[in-house]
Amino acid sequence: MELQLEQQQIPCLIPCAQRSAEERFSIDAVVPDSLPDAAELLITEGDLCLWRLDLSDGSAELEGEIAARVCCADDTGALMSIPVRVPVQMRLRGESIASGQRPFLRCCVQNLSGQLLNSRKVRVQAAVHCSLLTYGASELTVTTGMDAGKEKLYLRKSQILLPYLSAVEERVITAEDTLPRYGVPTDGKLISYTSVPIADDCEYGESRVMVKGRIRTSLLYLNANERNLISETTETPFSCVLDVDGDVSKCKLSMHLTSE
Repeated sequence: MELQLEQQQIPCLIPCAQRSAEERFSIDAVVPDSLPDAAELLITEGDLCLWRLDLSDGSAELEGEIAARVCCADDTGALMSIPVRVPVQMRLRGESIASGQRPFLRCCVQNLSGQLLNSRKVRVQAAVHCSLLTYGASELTVTTGMDAGKEKLYLRKSQILLPYLSAVEERVITAEDTLPRYGVPTDGKLISYTSVPIADDCEYGESRVMVKGRIRTSLLYLNANERNLISETTETPFSCVLDVDGDVSKCKLSMHLTSE
């Protein structure tokens, strides 16, 4: 009895190379003249903002800043927020990207911390970790069945989840709303804020995906008399259409925010 396997060729992308780099950045900032002396540092948070990114010849060059927010208290215990911008400039070098390969870059801020040097100066330090991956086209062979002629085969049948990468595409959209970024809003003093993208619905078509969602922003600030902490949450809707090569049902959606 001769068995013949029924096989299917699936186009996919496989990782070809990965290069990583991490650099530390720091800056000493002066407390603005409009604020009192700082007595205690409470919270340091921030986001990585990129305004230039070049991917060419197997290398990545990026330029931006870490938009940090330092929350301090003065001698009376009153809270105040100090904006600090840490310049960032990095370059990842490596082999040239071969024809048909696609680059993918991940960046994140690690170990963000603040230090109160004196009542009028604060130091912000952070590490930026970048990972550059390249993907190349390949084919995945999957056995879909067996043919044994007239003989009977008793096989155990079960479902197997076989993940594979078929495309790496990136789309940038802009969602705008009137929100205070730094400084003093109309009804108080801004302490901190966080923004998170949320995907509510994904509609799959023949060769495209429609994504609908919202950006949830949480604000924490002092009211006008600077006595009470107030927390507010706002949501900004967004939608976009992604063109997909291959089977749209196997797409995986990943979202992250950048700032201007």
